[in-house]
Amino acid sequence: MACFAWLMQGASHADPAKPSGPGVAAGPFFNPWNGHLYYMLESSNWTSAQAAARQLGGDLVTINNDEECDWIFETFSFFEGRARALWCGLTDATEEGAFRWVSGESTDFENWAVGEPNAQPEFAALENYVFLYPTANPRERRWRDASDSAVERYLPSALWAAVEDTVFDCQGLVEVAIAAPHSVVPRISLDSDFLSISWDVRVGASYQLQVADRVAGAWQNVGTAVTAVPGDERTQVRLARMDPSEGFEFYRVLHVR
Repeated sequence: MACFAWLMQGASHADPAKPSGPGVAAGPFFNPWNGHLYYMLESSNWTSAQAAARQLGGDLVTINNDEECDWIFETFSFFEGRARALWCGLTDATEEGAFRWVSGESTDFENWAVGEPNAQPEFAALENYVFLYPTANPRERRWRDASDSAVERYLPSALWAAVEDTVFDCQGLVEVAIAAPHSVVPRISLDSDFLSISWDVRVGASYQLQVADRVAGAWQNVGTAVTAVPGDERTQVRLARMDPSEGFEFYRVLHVR
């Protein structure tokens, strides 16, 4: 598939919900594998992040399998060129040693780092909340239990040192289950260099553009979902046209919230 650039016009990435506590740092992001929306919060402790997640209509993320773990890591762990540690919804605050997802979901999937969860008595009673190690960390993608306001220090790799210093704090990752998204009828126009896709919007609604290289192919997100704000009537996306000799691309727009 040809590479393409994209530009959103006439819509905002801001989310209509404004939780108290940590705000939304980025999102919503639409996960095509499960049809859920995800928001990355500003840095905070776990309990504040979970409270903000509830105000957004969800919980801190439940990770059900390798595919979801991979999507989360690839989408958020190095978002905008910065390594990010992410709070998930796994906790044993209610019963020591019995880790459960705050959403109430039940899954057998685990992805602990070596030596985690920490069972030593001097740590276990304090480390009740779980985060994902970020990219460039020797334990990247793996889970660690930590205190409510985890701050990690370790010897950085060369990549990490080039990104920021050796201290990071955690950002909550929120998962919101939504009704099955439905397609929106877009308008398409062509010029010599660009393909323009536009569609009518409703204030407060979120939309996700997707692309596939064949009709029955796997759909991939183009950028993040956009949310219409007052004054928006239509969203327009401009994509660099691909070389016809490279095949075809198919596009659709989903109303995801």
